[in-house]
Amino acid sequence: MPAPIDAFESRLAAALQDSPEPPNGLTPVLHRARARLAVRNVLGLVLGRIWLALARLLAPAVARLHRASVHR
Repeated sequence: MPAPIDAFESRLAAALQDSPEPPNGLTPVLHRARARLAVRNVLGLVLGRIWLALARLLAPAVARLHRASVHR
């Protein structure tokens, strides 16, 4: 299913690049899509940073626990 969606998105992007400005009906849709994409990018960045911080914080304790369980 991703292939038809990708094809549609690429055709839509090409059509929007060819025209100087989007039709009036598409302006709110494009605004919402850009806002959603921005929120998704920021959320992904923030969650990635949190995940990295937790991994750095917990890695030494998990390594010690693993070493202790292997040497038993």
